[in-house]
Amino acid sequence: MSITNSDIAIDSITVATSATKDTPDRCRLHGQMGTLQLVFTVLAFNAPVGVVAGVIPLVIAFGSGVATPMVLLGLALLMALFAVGYTAMARVIPYAGGLYTFTTAGLGKPLGLAACFLALLSYTAGFLGTIPFLGITIRELLASVGLDGLPWYVPAAVFAVVISFLGYRRIDLSTKVLGVVVILEIAIVLAYDFFVMKHGGASGTLTYESFDPAVLKSGGIAVGIMIAFLSFSGFEVTAVFRDEVKDPALTVPRATYATLGVLGVLYSVTAWLIIQAYGPNEAQAIIGANPGVAFKDSVTQYVGVVGGHIATVLVVTSVFATLLSLHNVIARYLFSLSVDEVIPGIGQAHAEHGSPHRASVVVSVLTFGFLIVAGLSGISADAIFGTLIGLAGYPLVALMTLTALGIAFYQMRRSSSDGSLWQRVIAPVFAVVLMGAALVMVTMNIETFTGSATLANLSLSLTAGAAVLAIVIALIIRSRNPEAYRRIATRD
Repeated sequence: MSITNSDIAIDSITVATSATKDTPDRCRLHGQMGTLQLVFTVLAFNAPVGVVAGVIPLVIAFGSGVATPMVLLGLALLMALFAVGYTAMARVIPYAGGLYTFTTAGLGKPLGLAACFLALLSYTAGFLGTIPFLGITIRELLASVGLDGLPWYVPAAVFAVVISFLGYRRIDLSTKVLGVVVILEIAIVLAYDFFVMKHGGASGTLTYESFDPAVLKSGGIAVGIMIAFLSFSGFEVTAVFRDEVKDPALTVPRATYATLGVLGVLYSVTAWLIIQAYGPNEAQAIIGANPGVAFKDSVTQYVGVVGGHIATVLVVTSVFATLLSLHNVIARYLFSLSVDEVIPGIGQAHAEHGSPHRASVVVSVLTFGFLIVAGLSGISADAIFGTLIGLAGYPLVALMTLTALGIAFYQMRRSSSDGSLWQRVIAPVFAVVLMGAALVMVTMNIETFTGSATLANLSLSLTAGAAVLAIVIALIIRSRNPEAYRRIATRD
């Protein structure tokens, strides 16, 4: 595939800015989010309590063990390195397409569209996979108070109605809901951290071997990195909300770094304290015996029974917040594709709410269609959850690697007056190398990452298929409708 000058979507700040100014208002979303509101939206996407309760115990048990805090810190630094070029792009490319736009700017429209399809594949699989998890969690919560026998899809459908309502309306309403949920999530995690530190962990005295580089030599680091990668998914969506913040050039970079800072510190410290709570020598074995309840049990032990119940409730609200955030992000990717005339009919903003209301309705229809099919299929919610979450991970790693490459190519074409050598060359190139290494590592261990050979092959096939399909569609549009092709990811 050859890439001509017309394929490179944005060759200068002037062209992109002019394009955005000329964009019809009906094709622009609206909102007044500040930095804190955007941070809450992205933190909700990441689901701090869900990660602490669900992902970190898996990393400890089946991956990096006592070295988990350093693995999490290392990944936070990698994401921060990626964010150097990412936030520089967010300042100069005034288009709310996120990774789709940035990849297009660096690698051309066919590969940019491939990035968009990979994002939709990963986020949609994660969204649909999380719906039965929400149903399971609510069902178990109701069972604990004597309300047994409720099918998982019933409470999931109730929450889906609320998510659909909020997703249809102005983003500011969603951020208010998400802000409350995220504050409560972080509060319970910090309370747990405080009580474990106060008690000195299992031995009564805190130890710090988790931060000794020597522990990185232990086995399982590669698997730990693969699982832990999911802990940071979501920070990259800040630019998707570019049109809905007060000052995009400042808000998006600030929110990106703030989110990474909060997640990196919170996850690393909490992972260390979970290990301390069970004892460094015993944590991996004990948590591995039942990772799904390891955090809740530890909260009950150190914070109290009430704290354990609160943690359980907050897992529900955390999953709800994640689903609302995913709904919003998927709708905005679909909206961008429709504005770019890749898909028809849903690229209009609501006259009052400034939301991608038509795209939001599409996501809602997908949600309820999925619930009907899943409910009638008789397949267990656990099986659906495991399969779809397994499928969500690999395209995300591929997407981040492709975008890192696009950012590097774009930044290196800029003049020295457009940024420091660190922003234009050093950080983007290092991000490509490290993201590429992560992709190779995940590919080589894809069966471990997904849990089965069948799921591994399906994940690889879907990822490759989504990318190839996008490239073919882009080339067809270029051949049949050059004007529409020129508008992809630029709106010019």
